[in-house]
Amino acid sequence: MGAFFHATLQFAKVTTLGERVEDTFLVDGAELQQNRKQIEIETELLEALEA
Repeated sequence: MGAFFHATLQFAKVTTLGERVEDTFLVDGAELQQNRKQIEIETELLEALEA
């Protein structure tokens, strides 16, 4: 990730459903209370997943 965000990973889980895999993450942090920061974090996560 390019930017540094002040957030805490509260929970992570990997679930397998046959050939399908789902990752679930619960993230908490003050920056998530700001819509602009939420979008920045989401955008960077999606870009990292596409790479």
